[in-house]
Parts: sequence; C-alpha cells; structure tokens
Amino acid sequence: MIKFVIAWIGAVGMMTLFSNIIYRISHREVREPILLAWLLKNYRAPNKPVFVSRAKGWLLHFAIGLVFMSLFMGLWMFLGKDASMRWGAIIGAIFGLLGIFGWALLFYLHPQKPKIDFKLFYLQLFLAHIIFGLTAAVVLELISFFEK
Repeated sequence: MIKFVIAWIGAVGMMTLFSNIIYRISHREVREPILLAWLLKNYRAPNKPVFVSRAKGWLLHFAIGLVFMSLFMGLWMFLGKDASMRWGAIIGAIFGLLGIFGWALLFYLHPQKPKIDFKLFYLQLFLAHIIFGLTAAVVLELISFFEK
C-alpha cells in the first residue's frame, strides 16, 4: 500500500511539475489543477455557489491521478509486467490519449470555454502523462529494489 501511495504522489507531482514548467516558459495556462478549478468556478448550475477554491482543483487533480495510478497498478499486476521505463512510457502515452479525450469532453460539455492554447495544452498533457508513467515505473522499481 505504501508503495502505491509513494508512486501515486510522485507520479502526479512530477506530472504537475512538468505542467508548471511549461506554464512558466510559455506564459500560457496549461496547469491542470488551475484549469479544473476554473471549469468548476465557471460552471453555473442552478442553486449552486459560484465560488470554488483552487484547492478543489488540486484535490480533483490528485483524485484523477489516483484513478490513473490504480489503473497503472492494475494493468501492471494483471499483465505480470515489471515496472520498466518502457512499460511506464507506453502506459503513460495511453493515459495521455485518455487524458486528452477526457479534457476535450470536459471542454465540449462546459458552457464556457477557457481562453487557452488548446494545441499546447493537449501536447503538454500527453507529455505530462508519459512523465507520470515513467515516474510511477521508476518509483515502483526503486522501492522493489530496496525491498530485496
């Protein structure tokens, strides 16, 4: 269980760090927690408060990361694969495509569209998920190495 938690926090953390670096370099919003908070804040459902803190965006971001990490671990155990860099990159790329689909669906369904560079966002999202998969694989391998 501790192996899972460390890999989850490490993978989501590295992915988020990458998104922050892209934001700092490009000066364009690509940070997932910030965009999630924006989507929540700007969704005006009847009888619902408008204010949504950035903390909710961060919580949602890590919750989604928890789902992806659970899928990663489930696939890893089901297929009996070692958590190699290659495995992490492949799973990360697949998760990147799923992430792009999920975000595109969110943007499509949302009544307001954020003013972002969608091509840059989707490209960094894909790469960030590869970083997620690589980090998860490295952390799991390191923990397994030190358990022996």
